[in-house]
Amino acid sequence: MQRYSPAVVMLAALAACGDRGRAEGPWEFKIDSAAGAHPAASLRSAGTEGPRGEPQKNAVVLSLDCRSDHTGATILTRQSLRQGSVEAELKLDDGPARRVPGFAGTTGSSGQLVLTVSLDSVLALLAGHQRATVNYEDGASSSRTTAVFPVAGLEARRAEFIAACDRSGGDRHHPPR
Repeated sequence: MQRYSPAVVMLAALAACGDRGRAEGPWEFKIDSAAGAHPAASLRSAGTEGPRGEPQKNAVVLSLDCRSDHTGATILTRQSLRQGSVEAELKLDDGPARRVPGFAGTTGSSGQLVLTVSLDSVLALLAGHQRATVNYEDGASSSRTTAVFPVAGLEARRAEFIAACDRSGGDRHHPPR
């Protein structure tokens, strides 16, 4: 029997909270109306990750979020990441890798890599693709990881997500600070 870390259990619980739309491809669309006057919206794709050059076996989530306090793309991992600025490499399907700035850190028992590009840019990059591969390091370059996410079907959820994002009060046109 496989045992899951508290961080993975927490990620699953977060994905189950709030009002959810039907699944479309690998994406789970959620509106969290508990957020008050400005409900939070998210699109999430579950993937796998592992040390660079090795098989990806660990659960990881790509979360596109719109909240009044944060709008952007975040990789949620159960790794503890050292805090700091990073340059991630994003490869879509079999295309060339492109550099994407980010910021790594740990929150509680999990880690996150916040991609510091606008949400609109991330949505445009992912559109029309089947798979996103992200190579990233923590802020001290001591943890080198490859994460792979299915991203097909984003177009079917995009309009609904953007409408919810606009209602959330988040700014999807500018990168997170």
